Amino acid sequence: MNVTASSYDFHDQWEIAVSLKTAWEIVSDSADWQQWWPGLKSAVITNYHEDIIDSSVNLTWRSKSGYHLKHTVTITGIEPGRIIRFKSTGDLMGHGAWRFEEHGGITHMTIDWHVQTTKWWMNVLAPVLRPLFVRNHTELMKRGEAGLNKHVQSI
Repeated sequence: MNVTASSYDFHDQWEIAVSLKTAWEIVSDSADWQQWWPGLKSAVITNYHEDIIDSSVNLTWRSKSGYHLKHTVTITGIEPGRIIRFKSTGDLMGHGAWRFEEHGGITHMTIDWHVQTTKWWMNVLAPVLRPLFVRNHTELMKRGEAGLNKHVQSI
């Protein structure tokens, strides 16, 4: 069966009540995301480089609808304290960037992600279930922002 991949462009914004330095340190440590990001079932670093470029982490997510997505995120570029660029392979293929800015002790993050789904059933059902997939992404990201804000209150 030859099914065309479905493309998604996501643009999410988070506000975290900590300094940029603290937010950067937490987000840069993807192995610990599972502690504060509901829906993230597994985060395993598979490749680490001291300069961070080409470092990879395997991520497994579970949506509120019950399906799982597995993909590998590899860092393709970094401007410390400002931006992390990455690519994704696996169930989600594409690239993105996570940008950081601080205003008045609040860190603002913008996460842009351009991906295609590779699971055949997601592509076959995308004409009908696309709104559900987008809603699940939005919910997962909101839970991540809330989880990170809760986490920073405990540090």
